[in-house]
Amino acid sequence: KDPLMHGLMQLCGIRVLTAFALVVSRGNIERFDTPKKLVSYIGLTDDHYEIELRKKRMQEEPMRVTPVEPGNSSIFKDYLVVRTDNEEIFEYRVELRSLKENINTCSCPDFRKNFLGTCKHIEKVKHKFSRKSTLSSPCTEIFMSSYPWQPVALVRENAKGAEFVKKYLTPDGTFRTPEADTLQVMLRKFEGLDEDVRGAIRISAEIHDFLLLNDEKQRLQRWRGEYAGRFKKSKG
Repeated sequence: KDPLMHGLMQLCGIRVLTAFALVVSRGNIERFDTPKKLVSYIGLTDDHYEIELRKKRMQEEPMRVTPVEPGNSSIFKDYLVVRTDNEEIFEYRVELRSLKENINTCSCPDFRKNFLGTCKHIEKVKHKFSRKSTLSSPCTEIFMSSYPWQPVALVRENAKGAEFVKKYLTPDGTFRTPEADTLQVMLRKFEGLDEDVRGAIRISAEIHDFLLLNDEKQRLQRWRGEYAGRFKKSKG
């Protein structure tokens, strides 16, 4: 855990591999007066530039935004977003939690790999409601942070369901480890809650993706263990 490498990763646009390469050549870093000059030197763009680029694409490309549940009066819900000038229809699902913070989710490939917490589809939905006075969801939100990709609970104090979710969190607000096991237990208990309490807790589809991925990793580990045991016996 090199402190210089850790510090570099706090800069916009720098991740593990880039930080490692810079640490190896740490003698050159002192030449740069500001983080922006360093990021520019190594050929990266900062997060602000990348987000603005997606906002520009949102304005240029015609898209249709449709709520998944039209009867839900809150703007903070799921939407289907699709381009209207393309014969090939690619429909993506946006989970809107905030008009201000980049804590929303989209099923598009760009969102999954850019680590920005936004994309042109999310920006389109946010733009649609940009004049609304309410900036964030009133629900307790459980979702995956964009980077690092890990489960997060955004608990609304004094809201229905808040105390239920807190039972599965540490004092600092993170999920108890192992996170996958904690989430599995929470989801089972969630199904038994009253309908009005369940309605105050919003669980992202990515939480289920996280659990499926964890199950797959565990299966692979068991398979490797069994294979290694069989191989050892055959050699014995």
